[in-house]
Amino acid sequence: MWYDVLRRDNLLDLIQNFITLQVDKEKVYNPKKHQLEDKVSESLIFPRFHQRRAVHKLLNDVTERGAGHCYLIQHSAGSGKSNTITWLGFRLSNLFQHPTDDRALFDSIIVVTDRRVLNDQLQANFRQFSTVPGEIYTVGQQKEADGHNSNDKKKAIESRKRIIITTIQMFPHIASNIRMFP
Repeated sequence: MWYDVLRRDNLLDLIQNFITLQVDKEKVYNPKKHQLEDKVSESLIFPRFHQRRAVHKLLNDVTERGAGHCYLIQHSAGSGKSNTITWLGFRLSNLFQHPTDDRALFDSIIVVTDRRVLNDQLQANFRQFSTVPGEIYTVGQQKEADGHNSNDKKKAIESRKRIIITTIQMFPHIASNIRMFP
């Protein structure tokens, strides 16, 4: 811990890129009022060793080799998959392969899940970690409350929204219509 986590450069990296305040809301029954009320709790989120290591290894490899490679990160239940994906998504969205590059390495980061529950959890995570309005574009199975549908997803990809979060079920509807950029 002393030679890795608490080094000045790594401590600054933790503060700048990982540590965040997470706000959770849950419904709690109030027996005095006989109704459900929102209970808000706040906690500081720190990466666990395996989460930080996974993000750094992937960033280092992408910086060295560029885009277009496949990776697999194995997580067990309750090990922090959502936070690892969120930290990695934000870091990749602002990654420049070389310090002299004018544009980020990736036009968009598209986070695709196979389950609605995981999709909702990732959307909430990304929203809480985000500090720039409009940086996160979230999409659900049906037309969302924010008005997004399949045509909007097509436009989001073509207009290079920074981070797009969706389910795999949405892609068959738009895959044939997406115009890829060189």
